[in-house]
Amino acid sequence: QAPLASTLRVEFSLIYIHPGLVSTRTRLDPSAERIASLHDIEDDYRRMFVLFCDLMHVTPEVQEIHINEQVIMAKANFGFFYWLMTALRSLKSHKPGICYTNGSYFPMMMAHQQNPDLKDCASYCHSHLIEPIRELDLTEKEEAVFAYLACFVHGQRGEGCNKTTEQLR
Repeated sequence: QAPLASTLRVEFSLIYIHPGLVSTRTRLDPSAERIASLHDIEDDYRRMFVLFCDLMHVTPEVQEIHINEQVIMAKANFGFFYWLMTALRSLKSHKPGICYTNGSYFPMMMAHQQNPDLKDCASYCHSHLIEPIRELDLTEKEEAVFAYLACFVHGQRGEGCNKTTEQLR
């Protein structure tokens, strides 16, 4: 059964509060066993949004601030969180491309892509995000802390969010 947000335009604040409207909570599968379709890429983005919201919702300091401030923080930080998590998965997959949470990956070589990457975004992501993170040589614990903090440290925040970010630091 398709989540509500896959067929309708829904307010961000509603899907932040109820991320299950965007995607079901499925097991994350970073195996990169098959080449990604456009549906796989969209599915990954939605599933990672649910994970991001779940992390925000279980953080006591976030729950102490007004819901409008939480929404501002979520809007500002999800993109950074998404790309960081994508980079970390891609590093572990050792595939020449971008790894997703549903067992698929997007190859860097256009000849292997189901849908051509005309702007060469996969190579750009590798050289400007994945490789610099590889050079950090993070442990699994450091990766987990990095990913968690990505929920809170990037983008614009309101006054309540600034206070929460300082508490988390």
